[in-house]
Amino acid sequence: MIEEDEDFNIDDPESFYMSDDSLDLVKNGGQEEIKAKKFFTCEKCEKVFHQVGHFRRHLLQHTGEKRYSCPLCDYKSIDAGGLKKHVFNHTGVKPFTCDHCHFSAGTIYHLKRHLMSHTREKPVGCRFCDYRCSQLGDLNKHMLVHTGEKSFVCIECDYTCSRACDLRKHVRTHTGEKPFSCPYCEYRCKRSGHLKSHLVRHSKMYMCNICNYRGLDVSALKGHLQTHGLQD
Repeated sequence: MIEEDEDFNIDDPESFYMSDDSLDLVKNGGQEEIKAKKFFTCEKCEKVFHQVGHFRRHLLQHTGEKRYSCPLCDYKSIDAGGLKKHVFNHTGVKPFTCDHCHFSAGTIYHLKRHLMSHTREKPVGCRFCDYRCSQLGDLNKHMLVHTGEKSFVCIECDYTCSRACDLRKHVRTHTGEKPFSCPYCEYRCKRSGHLKSHLVRHSKMYMCNICNYRGLDVSALKGHLQTHGLQD
């Protein structure tokens, strides 16, 4: 059972919620004394925190207050960490790199999610069948197989689907839109998967035969070859 300290104050780290099982016996100089573990419990959702900083940040989710603003767009975040992750979208910086391949990510969360593709870890399972996956989002998509729900409808024809991304792909068959473009040539396509397949051609085209260097274009490769004492 969790009891509320009558003197609890969010700005006072010494005030906290204490549960009956949050007491430890600590030996001090041969004598046992009781030391209390400090828990911070949200009144809205009863989630428990051990650090007051995490507790304060969590409370902002309920108040909707977003103190941190992006200087480049209208994005706002409840904490500095969220803003820092967002800014990577503008700068293109991806500081978290995979030790097994060339993948890099803007957040540690996305790197951890990627690493599961190497370990083949699938901690999330379906309660209706043997399907397992590494992401909760993938499980949510899979569940539509069991429910049969198709809530996304094309306004141009009778096409219906269970995922928004599938509807977007379908709509392009009507509009002819090709939103995915190659940064190295004039190639454009309707699907990101097609662009990824196309980019492989570029990555394999400008490889150094002496080391692992890969250039984005011929001129970059020629410049690199000079480091090996070669002209072309």
